[in-house]
Amino acid sequence: MPLLTGLPSYVSYGPYCLANSQLASNAPDTGKEENRARDLHYALWIPDLFMKRVEADGDWSLMCPHKCPGLCEVWGDEFDKLYMKYESEGKANKTIKARALWFAIYSAQEKTGAPYMLYKDACNRKSNQGNIGTIKCICNLGSIALNMFVTTEKQYDFYKLKEVTKLITKNLNKIIDINYYPLPETKKSNMRHRPIAIGVQGFTNIEMKWN
Repeated sequence: MPLLTGLPSYVSYGPYCLANSQLASNAPDTGKEENRARDLHYALWIPDLFMKRVEADGDWSLMCPHKCPGLCEVWGDEFDKLYMKYESEGKANKTIKARALWFAIYSAQEKTGAPYMLYKDACNRKSNQGNIGTIKCICNLGSIALNMFVTTEKQYDFYKLKEVTKLITKNLNKIIDINYYPLPETKKSNMRHRPIAIGVQGFTNIEMKWN
């Protein structure tokens, strides 16, 4: 995806994508300079099947989405059947241990805080919009620094947290309307579903302030 705005972009993909073999070297601040993607922030859209393979110390197949289409369109049992069908047909580009990829993800997170982890089947299973298709993980992100609401009396200002949460929700909704969209499909999805995600950070800092 060309970056025409000069702003950081967020990219999500499944753990079955062949790109995961370069997970650490493509991170914004690790690996060789020529391989770094300084303006890309990665997230992994994790199916339950991957976690089951990790738990069982099983193999995990990395695939090209062009050779193995449709995996991003399905979830749950449908995803499992399609993924294992491609495996049985020998279409995987590479097979590794699921735990090897899991520990590579963990190592990258230790160094950079990324990739972000989202769980595809859990999200789709709980979605109130399941009737309009599979969630593909397009989202507009914001983060709240929890430690900023500790008062000088070492109390927590929950009222202020509520006000800031309300404000960031409104602003993220506005961003959907004024954002730059590199692809018409992205704009259509954003305008139709208006997805937002508000994360938190600074919880450990609260404990440090109180102690």
